[in-house]
Amino acid sequence: MDLELVTVIDDENPTIGDLKLTNGQIRLTQTFKQAVAQHLRIRLQFFFGEWFLDAREGIPYFQRIFVKAPDLGKISGIFRRVILETPGVVALDNLTLDFNAATRILAISSFNAKLDTNETLTASDFGAFIVGSEI
Repeated sequence: MDLELVTVIDDENPTIGDLKLTNGQIRLTQTFKQAVAQHLRIRLQFFFGEWFLDAREGIPYFQRIFVKAPDLGKISGIFRRVILETPGVVALDNLTLDFNAATRILAISSFNAKLDTNETLTASDFGAFIVGSEI
C-alpha cells in the first residue's frame, strides 16, 4: 500500500495532492487498484524535464501537447506508454482522448487497463484527467 493523496478537498484536507488525513492520521491506499490509479495520476502530472535528477523523465507537455496543431496520434502514444509502464499495469485495452481545439483542452475520456491482479482500472475508477494550456 502507498500513502493516500488528497483527491477531493474537505475540512481536514484543503490541498489536492497533499497527504490525506482522517481524524489527523495519515491514510494508506485501501486497495491495490487505488494505489495503481494514484501512481498513474502522479505519472501523468509529471512534466518532461521537471525532475532535477533526470531531466529526461516526464511527459513532454510543452514540447508535444501544448503546441499549435498537436498530433493526437503521438499524444495517444505518449499516454499509452505512460499507462503501460505504470507498475501494476499489464495491458491497455483501449484509450480514448477528447481534444477541443477551440479551448485547447485535452481529456482522457476512457481507458481500460488490466492490472496484474486481474482487476481492470477504468477512467471512471481513475477520475477525470484534463490538461490544457488555459486551465
